[in-house]
Amino acid sequence: MRFTAILILLGAAVPPACVSFPDDCFETGCETEQVCVGAGECVAIGDELRFIRSEPAPNALAGSEEIRVTFNQLIKRGTPETFVVRSDVLGRLTGRYGVRDTILSFAPEPAARGGARLQVSLTGALEGLSGFLPSPYVFGFRNRSSPSGATLIPIGSALPPAGEPVTRVAAADLDRNGRLEVLATVRSAVAVFRLTERGLVDGAPTTFASNVRDFVLADFDDDDQLDVFVAGAEAGQHRLFLSDGQGRFLSQPTFVLPDGIDRVVGADLDGDGDTDLAGVVRRSAQTEQGAVFVARNAGNGTFLEPEPLASGDSGPVGACDIAVADMNGDGVSDLVVLNDGQDGEPGSVSVLAQTDGAFGALASPVSTSAAVGAMTVGDFDGDGDLDVAVALRDLSVGVLENDGQGHLRLGTTSSAALADRLDAADMDGDGDLDIVTNAVTVLENDGDAAASFTERSPAPAGDAFALADVDRDGDVDVIIALESGIRVLRND
Repeated sequence: MRFTAILILLGAAVPPACVSFPDDCFETGCETEQVCVGAGECVAIGDELRFIRSEPAPNALAGSEEIRVTFNQLIKRGTPETFVVRSDVLGRLTGRYGVRDTILSFAPEPAARGGARLQVSLTGALEGLSGFLPSPYVFGFRNRSSPSGATLIPIGSALPPAGEPVTRVAAADLDRNGRLEVLATVRSAVAVFRLTERGLVDGAPTTFASNVRDFVLADFDDDDQLDVFVAGAEAGQHRLFLSDGQGRFLSQPTFVLPDGIDRVVGADLDGDGDTDLAGVVRRSAQTEQGAVFVARNAGNGTFLEPEPLASGDSGPVGACDIAVADMNGDGVSDLVVLNDGQDGEPGSVSVLAQTDGAFGALASPVSTSAAVGAMTVGDFDGDGDLDVAVALRDLSVGVLENDGQGHLRLGTTSSAALADRLDAADMDGDGDLDIVTNAVTVLENDGDAAASFTERSPAPAGDAFALADVDRDGDVDVIIALESGIRVLRND
């Protein structure tokens, strides 16, 4: 049977078209058992519901006013359970859901901040003509930034000195009042600083937790509030603190996770819309426990038994940093692991691809040209897939370029001050990803396919830092831990 439709507009019949009506499909006639998905493109309806494309595209720098996902079949409905959108600043976003034939849409209310990271999870509860989505699909993108000169200007006075190195800084709107809070490890506790709309400190900080090695800010119990998972310095000190919605955190029972966690991150690993954990443990604990672990969220803020993994490095185990990203474009979250070398030797980067819920090395680790300090993931060459930037100990940052299938090769290196923290954002609003280090060095992307960068050092060096639009002017500011205290650097 051929799927056709007739639309009557002002008394005139539009020529037969395919079963769905994206704006540019009215003149398209698709073959039997096909559906039009836009741009005059017809695809087979098929026996299974499948993802065709999204706007914004995965890994893009784009606006988040509306997120549209196109499928190969008519969609029956879109709900918060089937279409989960999270921001690193607000957690799970609220807004308007819509279904128009083969297109599922979501418009965040309020709109995401400039430069915010967004993760979209299409869960297995999504239903089309032939049934449910057979495999969840997860992708991410970054909200565009306003044009800026990428000049960082300290505002106000520094927050109280930390007194010791700060291992983590994060920024989020915990109570959804439009103003950010800054969380940082201060004297082995987590301190919460409230900011005004201009980014000035508003009152004394509050603190919670103890013996903190690292922490993750995310919604773990699916109540649309950002919680904090704390990785303690020793086993038995890992704990989840649930938000009360007012910027305060309530301690929960400890979790059985590996001893000696050095670094932990949160992301949706299995496409069910919940935030899971992935982390690396210290070298002294890696031989018996494995270099990497994942712990999947049971859906209520408790975690299943942690799964130990090898780092993917064939040499001495030395995982020191980790990221979650879809490296091969299959809509499934993978792991990227940075391995340090012994005695100043070059390190390596491993991609642990996820297949049917299990992680395994996609290829041999890719060696870096020097000893390593930290890494970050992003589309630095603008080809639509995710690359890896690595801080190297020879005063440079190297970019490992992705071939689209998750295979990396060492590309360009750019001069940079010594760094052990990296992140990426469009700091100057020109549509490509720049790299920021704790030096504070901004490596401005030159916008070419070779992913080359020009170094700028607009501010003093510090420890950990976070990137966020503090003053809501659309560009990305820097919050960094300096010797004098934690400071907000406004992007101007």
